[in-house]
Amino acid sequence: MATYKERWDKYFAFLDGNKNGTLEAEDAKIAGEAAAKGLGYKPGDAGYDAAIKNFTDYLNALIGAFDTNKDGKVTKEEYSTNVEKLFANKNYEQVPDWSVKETNRFFTLLDGNGNGSVSFDEVVAINKRVGSHNSEADLKKAYDYAVGLGGGAFNQVANRKLFTEWTSAAKPVPEFEAIYPMFKF
Repeated sequence: MATYKERWDKYFAFLDGNKNGTLEAEDAKIAGEAAAKGLGYKPGDAGYDAAIKNFTDYLNALIGAFDTNKDGKVTKEEYSTNVEKLFANKNYEQVPDWSVKETNRFFTLLDGNGNGSVSFDEVVAINKRVGSHNSEADLKKAYDYAVGLGGGAFNQVANRKLFTEWTSAAKPVPEFEAIYPMFKF
């Protein structure tokens, strides 16, 4: 299992859809399509376009926040510096507002019925959709962990706490990777 620095390096490589070493607008569509497919959607599926839009909006927000020299691109150095400054060793209340907004977008992908809380069945469903090999016991353990973070429900607060652990903790976060198998690097 990777440390947050290793996770973020691999995540940069995933986001760099055209593989030119920078993040830019062109990458948003490429990475968005890869993310939609990683979520188990196919072109024409009900969730395909929504997943692409969510991910494209997320990457565009990240580019806007991390492009320190305002050239429309984020280099690996800009990315690494900003990730370290904004996320390393932070708790969920200390992450930037744009990041909270974007984690809420990911939450909507899990919350299939839109009731504001993710059920265990919804976690199992997304794992099946993406072809994950997580056992039901591992998923239940991860789900129970998320419920504990949310004070008794897997809600948006639990989701933000889980994302923050994944982005900031020096230790592996197997619970996050079980719930979001598409982020398992």
